[in-house]
Amino acid sequence: VSEDVLPDVFRPWESRLSHPSSFLRSDPDDPELLLTIPFTTNVTILAVAIICPEDSEFTTYPDSVRVFTNRENMDFQTAQEAPPVQSFDLLQDYRAQTVAEYTCKPGKFVGVHTLTMHFPSSFGADETNISFIGFKGTASGVVREAPKNLVYESQPTPEDAGKAPDELRGGMNMGM
Repeated sequence: VSEDVLPDVFRPWESRLSHPSSFLRSDPDDPELLLTIPFTTNVTILAVAIICPEDSEFTTYPDSVRVFTNRENMDFQTAQEAPPVQSFDLLQDYRAQTVAEYTCKPGKFVGVHTLTMHFPSSFGADETNISFIGFKGTASGVVREAPKNLVYESQPTPEDAGKAPDELRGGMNMGM
């Protein structure tokens, strides 16, 4: 998916019914789409709204969406196999002038910093088209910053075997 399309799909609520210059389209022979949406602050999502292009055939509308929270590195296989936080069966006959809004389960979408949306298929076409995705909810207001100066060990070393946790810290007390 071209990143140029995303601002047209994720636009302000007030612009949801406008006709975007482009829309989100899956590969021509594969209707499956996977979107990972990072938020700059933790959010509570109450509902998701999805609109498809008015001039698309109804068969190119996605038929369902599987939603995951706080899973940064999802790929298609993981999205197909992992249990979602919530799944929605989408409406086929909605038009661009009608907003299809799907209510989230209470308490399941609190403290979300990354949302992954998996659209596994369409209503029969070989591609999927989406012109708007919107979220209704609240933001925590606290902007997340990336951690700095991280040190990690990918595999334990033989020298570490049998050492007490205090010896492994190298004299640093990290509150553990």
